[in-house]
Formats: sequence, structure tokens, C-alpha cells
Amino acid sequence: MWRQQKFDLIVVGGGPAGSTAARFAAMGGIKVLLLEKDRDIGVPVRCGEAASDEGLRIFVEPDPRWIKSVINKLRLISPSEHTIDIELKQTGYILDRRIFDYDLAQYAADEGAQIVCKAYVDGLLFKDDRVAGVTGEYLLYVEGVGAGRLSMDFPKGAQRRQRRSRRIGQV
Repeated sequence: MWRQQKFDLIVVGGGPAGSTAARFAAMGGIKVLLLEKDRDIGVPVRCGEAASDEGLRIFVEPDPRWIKSVINKLRLISPSEHTIDIELKQTGYILDRRIFDYDLAQYAADEGAQIVCKAYVDGLLFKDDRVAGVTGEYLLYVEGVGAGRLSMDFPKGAQRRQRRSRRIGQV
């Protein structure tokens, strides 16, 4: 089970950047734990859905299921209602972030990253002036291990920064 394991890398946040970092680290042979605070990766959507085709292709081949619409121009509107129209020089997309974020996390899992949702990280564990893990609580393990709160001892020599926190990952 993931709670008894040590990891080379703990990624906090299962958005596009976190899932992609976890994926590429796992592809490189690094043992990765990805922690996400929400119940499901991709819900709720927390930021914009626009992305360029070129930007996506740096990390992943775009999947048609992610694309809600293709865009070729933008309109920016200031608080004073001044507008600026910008013609794009490359193809852009409005993404379905729920599907997009979920797929990116699945790619990370396929490469060997372990993913835990409902993991509330609230602090760091330190040993010899280095980060040795994270603290917080978890409620659900993605692969169906079950719900529950952690009640684990801290590693020897690690200093806990938050009194109510529990160790949820160790590097």
C-alpha cells in the first residue's frame, strides 16, 4: 500500500502541470506519489480552458475528446470595457478540462505514478534541513483502497510543522 512506501518525488496537485510532471518523472524511472485535494481530478475546473495546439504537443498529442471548440482569435475586455481583438497565428482550443485533466492523470498512472485523491496537504516534513515528506489528511485512495484518516507515526528525526497533521508521504 502507498502509505508504507517511500517515494522519490511527491507531487502536490493533480492539475495539468502536476499530472504531467508526475507522468514524465515516472517515465524516467522515478517513484512518484501524486496527491490531489479534490475527490476527482478535473473537478471542479479551477482555471481557463484555452490552450494552443503547439503548446499541448510539447507534452501530449491532443485527443479530440478534449476539444470543445477550435479558436483562431481572442477578445480581451478590460474592466472599463475597452476591447482588444487578437487574431491567433496558430490553432487554439477550448478544452473540456474535466476530461483533459483526468486523462493526463491517467497517463501518469499508466507510467507508474500512484495517485491519491482527497489528500489535503498542509505542511512539510524536514530532516537534516531537507524536505523529507508532506503532512495532511487523506480520505480516499483512487484505486479503491477505502476511506479513512491517517494515523501514522512520523519518521525518526522528522519535525512536524503542523500539530494536527499526519504524514501522508515520505521522500
